[in-house]
Amino acid sequence: MTGTVLITGGRGYLGCHAQRAFADAGWRVVDLDAWPRRALAVGPAVEQAVHVRLDLRATGSVVDLLRRERPSHCVQMAGPSSVSASIRHPREDLEGHVLPTLSLLEAVHASGADTAVLVVSSAAVYGSPDRLPITEDHPVQPVSPYGCHSRIKELVAAEHRARHGVRVCIARLFSTYGPGLRRMAVWDIARRAMRGELTARGTGRESRDYLHARDAAAALVAICMRTPFAGEVVNVGSGEETEVRCLAGRIYSALGIAASCRFDGRVEAGKPLRWQADASTLRDLGFEPRIALETGVLETVRWIFRARQPAAPQPENGGSPSASNVGP
Repeated sequence: MTGTVLITGGRGYLGCHAQRAFADAGWRVVDLDAWPRRALAVGPAVEQAVHVRLDLRATGSVVDLLRRERPSHCVQMAGPSSVSASIRHPREDLEGHVLPTLSLLEAVHASGADTAVLVVSSAAVYGSPDRLPITEDHPVQPVSPYGCHSRIKELVAAEHRARHGVRVCIARLFSTYGPGLRRMAVWDIARRAMRGELTARGTGRESRDYLHARDAAAALVAICMRTPFAGEVVNVGSGEETEVRCLAGRIYSALGIAASCRFDGRVEAGKPLRWQADASTLRDLGFEPRIALETGVLETVRWIFRARQPAAPQPENGGSPSASNVGP
């Protein structure tokens, strides 16, 4: 099943990968972003996509857009994407998560459209897990403003399903990486190494579940095609646990560096120590990761090498889980 998909935050890092994944799967793509003049995070724009400049918080304008384009699905990725920034600016993080999502859900209800809404959330809602791998029914116990506000966003979606019958599904992303992401572990460690700084934040024993951005985008397509949108929660991860020191070793190998990465030993506030997704629900939808970590890291490091020139800070509306070294 394919149709028209509205991707909010579609010019962010993950949004641009989602545009291509949906277009390649035969969907008609409508890209909504408040920064349409901004180049996509990686590569040229999807030619066949309809690109719309619109502040998602303008509910009336979103209603008009829904009635005009009649999307069967909406992938809501507009919002903040940094744990560290959420600690520094919790009010802005709260507003950035909740208001766009609330406005979109209100617009879907007001428009009368039968648009299924996939709310892209974060595994940060799990906080520091009691057990691994983390299943979707694991208690939610966020340890950062980012995780708390992601959870509020999920509850807003559940409210609109209960009160208004809006069809919703929650995708909880674990740690993604790939071309276009100018933050998080692969970018940070590689950039430091290119400057001759063979150090990184943390202890190195922190673990994350890494999924390449193209695989993450393909997972969102699979969810839209095969989920009834009856309030489901789906973990989006590889199902594999990788320690950051092992990730650093792959990055150094890609750069031809024989030395080992040193870690400063600092444990950052709001950052869980270990993560691994139980991805069985996603696999039941027919999804399997296609990009091995070694291959994906090599591709990403080559992109980082080409992108070494200074870049303006990336607006935090791409749906990426974190801007930190190891993720939320």
